[in-house]
Amino acid sequence: MLRKRSGIFVNIIQTGSIGRYSVTSVVLHISSGLGILTIVAYVVDFIAVSILPHKQAYEDLMYDTLDMEDVVIDDQSTVDHQVKPEPKKKRKKKNKRSKGNYKSY
Repeated sequence: MLRKRSGIFVNIIQTGSIGRYSVTSVVLHISSGLGILTIVAYVVDFIAVSILPHKQAYEDLMYDTLDMEDVVIDDQSTVDHQVKPEPKKKRKKKNKRSKGNYKSY
């Protein structure tokens, strides 16, 4: 029986070593990535507030300012009062033998 074969022959040879999973390496990479994102956020905020042409508009949108004239302080409010949670009700333990007329000695 004759077969006609046509196409491209791909030969794959694996070299190197198989990697291992390391929890410390994953935690290190995640914390490094979060640190870099934090630094980038500060850099972008600095550029937006101090260098870009519309820096005053960016600053107004980024930071809310509160005028002390608008603040109303109620003299009757107290900080000492705290709501205490209600104590949990104790459940009665069910006796497995309570269905019949068994006496426990």
